[in-house]
Amino acid sequence: MVSRDDFDGPESGYIVVTWNAESDRWQYRPVLAGPLLTDAELMTLGLDAPLAGDTPEPPPWTDYRAQMPTNPHPDASALIAQRGGWWKRTLEQIDGITLHHTLSHNPIATAAYITKPVAQGGKGHATTEYHIWITAEGEALLCVDLTEGLWHDHTGDRNTHISIGMAGSLHVAKPSAPQLRKVVAVVAYLMRTFDIPLANVAGHNDWAYKVSKVVTVCPGWDKAGWRGDFYEALNQALA
Repeated sequence: MVSRDDFDGPESGYIVVTWNAESDRWQYRPVLAGPLLTDAELMTLGLDAPLAGDTPEPPPWTDYRAQMPTNPHPDASALIAQRGGWWKRTLEQIDGITLHHTLSHNPIATAAYITKPVAQGGKGHATTEYHIWITAEGEALLCVDLTEGLWHDHTGDRNTHISIGMAGSLHVAKPSAPQLRKVVAVVAYLMRTFDIPLANVAGHNDWAYKVSKVVTVCPGWDKAGWRGDFYEALNQALA
């Protein structure tokens, strides 16, 4: 929240400045007003950027959603078909983060298989199963809206976790240094943004066994020995 008591506008008081990941822009709202301010209205208040020292943190990823294959008629299950896709959650309902390894280095090819109809040999989902993809080179790609309750970690249909897919077979080899740095940066950002506790940052194997007693090697960190590396780097990033 940014304090500004003397701007020229319809109200005096406070301006709330937030980053909207969905629209990829800053949003400004006077606490006593209703709708979000348009750019033109913002200019009349003399606020064309957040005040110095109070700039919200931009997300550490590139928006890749427009490039991702989707399926407007998903048929993965009767529930998915009837609903037309994933459960829609609010950003306020997000309470956890799940790490995966993707066994692939191509997010588009992976999404093409996941969204291909079941009758054609695919998984029949509306989108890929990863909200964010981390490349081996250390680039983060936003692949799906964070409001999509993806099925990805065996915690039920109304999934409240953010799915992060790390490219590669990370049960065979540890992530590269750039990839580890980027996933830590993304996780730390998400924890700050959504007030997610460290206890709710876990691997696919952790959530799957805790909730459904399902055993999986994903994200590979126990077999390849990088679980400790991840949490050590994350704790340093949060310090």
